[in-house]
Amino acid sequence: MWAIKVLNGGNAGKIFQIPIGKHTIGRSQRANIRIDSTSISKIHAMILVTEDKVIISDQRSSNGVYVNGVKVQNKIIKPGDKFALSDIIFDVIRLPKYASLLPSVRGTESPQSIGSSALAPIPAPNAEIAPYEYDSPQALATAVPQDPDKLRRQTMTIQEKAEAYIDEVALPGVYEFSNKFDMKYVVLTFVGLYILIVTILSVIPVISISRDFVVEESSRRAESLARLLVQVNRQYLISNNEINVSVSDVENKPGVEKAFIIDAADGHIVAPVKDRGRFSKIPFLQEARKKNARYIKLMDNEIGVSIPIVHHNPMTGEPSPIAFAMIIYNLDQVALDPRKAVSLVIQILLITLIAGGILYFFLYKVITKPIFDLNKEMDVALRESKQNIEIDSPTPIFQRLVANINSALSRMSQESNSGPAVSLGDKAMEASEVVQMFPVAAMAISADTEAFLALNDFINGHPLFDDSNLVDKYLDDLTDPSLIESLRDLLQKANDNPNQRHSNTLPTQDGEKFDVTIKSIQDMGSTVYYIICFTEIYDEEGYDE
Repeated sequence: MWAIKVLNGGNAGKIFQIPIGKHTIGRSQRANIRIDSTSISKIHAMILVTEDKVIISDQRSSNGVYVNGVKVQNKIIKPGDKFALSDIIFDVIRLPKYASLLPSVRGTESPQSIGSSALAPIPAPNAEIAPYEYDSPQALATAVPQDPDKLRRQTMTIQEKAEAYIDEVALPGVYEFSNKFDMKYVVLTFVGLYILIVTILSVIPVISISRDFVVEESSRRAESLARLLVQVNRQYLISNNEINVSVSDVENKPGVEKAFIIDAADGHIVAPVKDRGRFSKIPFLQEARKKNARYIKLMDNEIGVSIPIVHHNPMTGEPSPIAFAMIIYNLDQVALDPRKAVSLVIQILLITLIAGGILYFFLYKVITKPIFDLNKEMDVALRESKQNIEIDSPTPIFQRLVANINSALSRMSQESNSGPAVSLGDKAMEASEVVQMFPVAAMAISADTEAFLALNDFINGHPLFDDSNLVDKYLDDLTDPSLIESLRDLLQKANDNPNQRHSNTLPTQDGEKFDVTIKSIQDMGSTVYYIICFTEIYDEEGYDE
């Protein structure tokens, strides 16, 4: 169980228990932990308590939050850490398992505080537990064992529960995938899935629109053919000349499955000739005969159109159908050609590929930019012994990472300061011993001043050096510009990548060639000096001689 203790001010000595959850600190009545101090903001800070750590966050306070003397925005605090809200200092403590401290801070309830003596062992099983007395320094309570996971879930909000479900149930497989492959391939995979899904979802409305177009176009064509039958056969039907009634003008047209002239009186087939006098069992024909107006019906992959052939009826004195011209039309005739459909899908795919490529570029850059900046800041902090780094990203997870890194840098600095100091003279002596071990010309150059710390005996009379007495002189004191340029290039390479050896080839005025190799010597994570050796390169002919 976690708790914080006030070390100074009007609340000095008070201890506040902070169970798992979120707790605000300030001088407002709405704060979970209320501190009577005018220098503290109404809601000065928030403490997030999980099963294994405590995180303190500044809530835009006027005087800031300081952990171990360093101003922070978000930071993990541990037992023994001291944090300050303005001029009020708190100590972070971890309560033992055999004791419980009451009252605790729960939710938005205003907590009560008790003195530092309110820790006691659990009473015997048969002992009677005294009732709790508010604001009493002797208030005790038994520590009732609870399931930490259950307690944590009870204090979680709906949003936190949803995030926990996603992280613990829905996405572990995705996280495992990201652990096995490079980030750019992970992002590329998701962008590829996006392209595939967008292509498929784009094809669905295209197919639906194409279907509607096919139905509309087929009904229009079938109706025009049916009206053609009406024009050709109307006079024959009025004169009761069924012998000349024919559907040959349309039955061979593309898309026409069947064409009929149906008598309106009894429904027998007038045309085509081969079916004349018969009665059709096609449901559409019998259904359309009951309609005295234009009738269109969609039937699976076919569409039926019926147009009445109207003549004046002397019995009723009004126009009435004497027959019906009917066309059953196949939709496949107007359907989208498969090659055109494939071409359309390919066009959609190409468009989504272009959009996906742009999305991948920006998404990968946006994801890696904070990490790149963090790595750059970390490199500068390690080289320059800085204790604080910052990045511009407001994302909470990156800010928490920065807080952890700053804490680690601060501890590293404290450890290095508490360790034994190594003088420059000791390093110069060490460098002198090292260069004497080389069987070729070798020297040591200081990383801070670029001064020559040590030379071995092979430097004397070396064709690259006019002056063999270079100790305590600087790199710019050399007289050969090409040698200075080569050494500066090697120093830059060694500074950029101190864990590897680097080399250049340097010729002399006499035609000799030397392989110049550099290696950085580090102490406590920073480069102290560089070892440079000069090895002569012999060509094969000269070597054979």
